[in-house]
Amino acid sequence: MSPASLEALQQSLEATTAEASARLSYLLQLRDAQQNEALVSNGMIAELVMNAQKAALAGKTSGGGGSSWRRSVGSRSPAPG
Repeated sequence: MSPASLEALQQSLEATTAEASARLSYLLQLRDAQQNEALVSNGMIAELVMNAQKAALAGKTSGGGGSSWRRSVGSRSPAPG
């Protein structure tokens, strides 16, 4: 191979390496963002479940025998129509 073709090959390899590096950096940032979003979502779900359990326990200890929210939803009359 001639020196000119070797230099062209080297430039091509450097460009390909830079492009691959940029893509990998982007994908790593995307993965990190998705992991953080999953952590936040799971934390919010856990908090919602915990609050629902507390509300259910509060309903049972007040002598209601269940959640007043469920009773109020179940006792709604159908909409006129």
